[in-house]
Amino acid sequence: MIEGKLTLGIKMEDGERLTSATDKPSSPGIFRALIRPAKAGKCVMTVAVQGPQVTDEIDAGPCEVLGDLAAARAASATEPDG
Repeated sequence: MIEGKLTLGIKMEDGERLTSATDKPSSPGIFRALIRPAKAGKCVMTVAVQGPQVTDEIDAGPCEVLGDLAAARAASATEPDG
């Protein structure tokens, strides 16, 4: 995709919604949308793309925002390989 818009959305467990959008890809097919949640917690992520070639919204499923690097390292240590 060489033109179009991408919107990244996160809905936190308490109902707070965060979004970030970009109006064009940084490289063909590569969009950079950044969200920096202010708090840790469970969430659900969506990705929406709109362009001449495609319009779609993807339910990326459950996710979790971790409070800091130590929490992220601890969480990744408990994940099974593969």
